[in-house]
Amino acid sequence: MFISLFSKLFRLIVEPGKIWRELFPDRDSNNEDFYRNYFYPALGIIALLTFVGSFIGVKSFTDALKDVIRETVVFFVGFYLAVWGIVYLAKQRFGITLPVTVCEKFTGYSSAAVYVAAMTVALLPAFSILHVFALYAFVTVWHGVKNYLKTDNLREFSLYASLIIIFLPTILRYLLNVATK
Repeated sequence: MFISLFSKLFRLIVEPGKIWRELFPDRDSNNEDFYRNYFYPALGIIALLTFVGSFIGVKSFTDALKDVIRETVVFFVGFYLAVWGIVYLAKQRFGITLPVTVCEKFTGYSSAAVYVAAMTVALLPAFSILHVFALYAFVTVWHGVKNYLKTDNLREFSLYASLIIIFLPTILRYLLNVATK
């Protein structure tokens, strides 16, 4: 399971066009495999690394648990908000009807750079500048729109979807930080 996760994360970053073409035939299949072998393990690793990074960073056990809960909520809620935001955007702005199951895979796989950045910063909080790596999601999204969704208006749709995928977790994290202080 974790080998499959890291393999997909690596390939989505290194060769996004190729892996999106490989994922296309399974586009309309059940999302159970996506959740079991990609999304939930990614959230689990982010949570685990957040705990380890917070605990090593001389925080108390309760503060480390608060950080884990915050990051898990950010990525879990952020994922579903991004899915529905992209479905809504596709329908309202571009007249494209995207099935939610297809958009879930698209959003999850397009978030590979965001997940890797979160994992790295969670383990090494002093290097929060590495969140900039999440901007690589623009490339992953562009290839996903081109090879997986196969939609027109490639540039515009890719831009909007990338902005949703990259900045929604940042906005949610900020709101949770403000709400919990």
